Amino acid sequence: MQAGSTQTRKADRAAALAAATAQLASDPAVALATAEALLADDADLLPAQLLAGQALRLLGRLDAAIARLSALAERAPAVPAVRWELAQAAAAAGQPAIAIDALELLTRQLPAVPGGWFLLASQYRAAGRTRDGWQADLKGVNGATQDPELLQAAMAMNAGQLDDAAARLTTRDDPPAARLAAEIRWRQGDMPGAIKGLEQVLAQAPGYDMAREFLIRLLVQSNRLPDALA
Repeated sequence: MQAGSTQTRKADRAAALAAATAQLASDPAVALATAEALLADDADLLPAQLLAGQALRLLGRLDAAIARLSALAERAPAVPAVRWELAQAAAAAGQPAIAIDALELLTRQLPAVPGGWFLLASQYRAAGRTRDGWQADLKGVNGATQDPELLQAAMAMNAGQLDDAAARLTTRDDPPAARLAAEIRWRQGDMPGAIKGLEQVLAQAPGYDMAREFLIRLLVQSNRLPDALA
């Protein structure tokens, strides 16, 4: 009976975690309440601790999120999601030193994941480390060359399936996806949209040289020579 009761309790926890995680984006307060209830029963339940940190960040309770996630990162240094959440909370709170520490470890763990590099680049710049930011942007661009979703979108674009290619990027807002979306708009004949998209890419990732070169080319084609020269 004891074994069956334990298995049932684990299944109930897993179901509660899954439901709360599904609600995280739309109702972080409910997710937080669920996480706290689970932690009252088992304070060492790592997924619930992570969920609580995520919910606190989304609720704007950044100091509390940083405190919780920092403690969790010390306990679970091999879990990339913990450092990612900590970095996002610290970045939102204007604490680049904490974000940089988390992201430097994260990018060593997952060097092929571009999102970590681009966030690290932004935090380097926030800390006045412009050169490091530029290099992190380039590493993010390099990591994106292995992204299967981007590769599929690029293949669709090159095959002339522009609507399909654009649809594959609708949930993405990272610099490589945005650069590819700008190229798709250009191929669809939307020059102003392509230029605006590239300008937004460079505002987010100034070290993205391929995007800058493409923007210059489109500005020249649009006869915006002073802008291209700048």
